[in-house]
Amino acid sequence: MSLRRLAAIAAALAIAVLIVGCGNRSSAPAIPDAAPTANLPPTPLATSTFTPVPSPSPTRTPSPTPTPTPTIAPTPQPQVLFTYSRALQLLDSGFPDQAVAQFGLVIRFLPGFAEAYLGRARAYIADDHGALAMRDLNRAVELKPALAVAYLVRGRLHLQMGDDADARSDLDKALSLFEAALVRTDEVNDGATEARGLLEELN
Repeated sequence: MSLRRLAAIAAALAIAVLIVGCGNRSSAPAIPDAAPTANLPPTPLATSTFTPVPSPSPTRTPSPTPTPTPTIAPTPQPQVLFTYSRALQLLDSGFPDQAVAQFGLVIRFLPGFAEAYLGRARAYIADDHGALAMRDLNRAVELKPALAVAYLVRGRLHLQMGDDADARSDLDKALSLFEAALVRTDEVNDGATEARGLLEELN
């Protein structure tokens, strides 16, 4: 091979290498030199602060509201006196059971009215309820110790039950109260006469 031919081949190889080298440099991006890093202070890590959540206060169970006790509306005094008058009329007309109910209404609104207990006792006696009558008579004289008629009626009831000693005691008390009355009404005079007559029978 002649020198001229070898030189041509070498020149062609050099050109090829040059072409290949230029192609590779244009396709691959140049890697820039790393910029020098500044000495910056380290960034502190964010720490989460734990805030305790307050626990809900215990709910207080409300105490049960007591059921109010029903109260009886006060009845005007004239209405009560009308009921008492009606009870006396029923008793005098021969309706003791209805009289008991009416006297009971009066006692319901006026529990300290001794005459209402006396009236109901008389109605109980007329209806053959001696034990109930005795209870009301005891209450009547307890509320009003100077109620002479109550002692007279209780004395008669003791006589019906065969209790002569108790009858004499009540009749004596009734007679003394009738005689000591400042106002001499027909009721007082009739009561004193009846008490005196029953005591004479006992003697």
